[in-house]
Amino acid sequence: MKAFYIPPLKGLFICGLLLFSALAAAGATVPANREASLTVAVEKDTAAVGELLWLTLTYSLPEGGRLTDPLSISGLEALGIVDRVVEPQRIRFRFVVDRLQSLDIGTVRLRYRSADGEEQQVASEPVTITVVSNLGEKPEEAVLRPIQDILPTGSKGASLLPWIVVAVLFLIAIAVWWRRRRRLSRQQDRTEAEPPYRRAEKEIDRLVKEGLFERGEVKAFYFRFSEIVRRYVGAVRGLAAVEMTTEEIAGCLGNHPPDRLLLPLLRRADMVKFSDLMPSPNRKDRDLSAVRDYIRDTRPAPEDGERQEGDA
Repeated sequence: MKAFYIPPLKGLFICGLLLFSALAAAGATVPANREASLTVAVEKDTAAVGELLWLTLTYSLPEGGRLTDPLSISGLEALGIVDRVVEPQRIRFRFVVDRLQSLDIGTVRLRYRSADGEEQQVASEPVTITVVSNLGEKPEEAVLRPIQDILPTGSKGASLLPWIVVAVLFLIAIAVWWRRRRRLSRQQDRTEAEPPYRRAEKEIDRLVKEGLFERGEVKAFYFRFSEIVRRYVGAVRGLAAVEMTTEEIAGCLGNHPPDRLLLPLLRRADMVKFSDLMPSPNRKDRDLSAVRDYIRDTRPAPEDGERQEGDA
């Protein structure tokens, strides 16, 4: 057998090339198997009460892994979080230190979905923040200043303004009430000064001019008509006839012929008001004429001036 001679340098080159090829082939056959990881870091481990700090979660997920939507993180419930910033491979939380004792952040868990959609979670190591007092390293030796009284910032007139407004509104209300009372008193005086018969005649004339009966509002017409008659009967006979039933009025009236002739009219008006009775226009005219005759028969005797005016 014939032996081959290889120079030393060429032999080293060939051995290196074979070793590199073997490593490359081995690297190509070993799959990437990156594991999930999570670390928690605070910008500083000592803080005072009321201070704002940033807490950073740095995470790494396996190939094809993704965070859940919505984001699911547990273990931060005790923090007074005021802000959150989500960045690639990092989630930052802004929180306020709101307690005097040390702030222990236990295990934080971040949920994610693997490449095949299965929900997984990754956990971190606990973190502790030392909380110091705002009164210094020795709070028991601190000298506290007394709390000052609240100093007024406005003038005395400003504090009296609501009372002034209330007083003005009260005076305005009294003035309006007094003016309305005087107006009603004048109207009542004029009404009382006018004779009942004249007031009844004016009310009947006004009712006829409104034309309720002609527009088909028969019940409304007879309600008003009955009220006028009852008010006049009450005025001339001294009865509260407006609040009384027709039968109660009949029991209080005497045997005067005009009164007895008036009762059938009141009963007919009640039937129109409280039933389906529909009187004819001629019946309505006769009822009006009967009331006018009743007013004429029961009115006081006219004075000389009124007799002369009527004769003229």
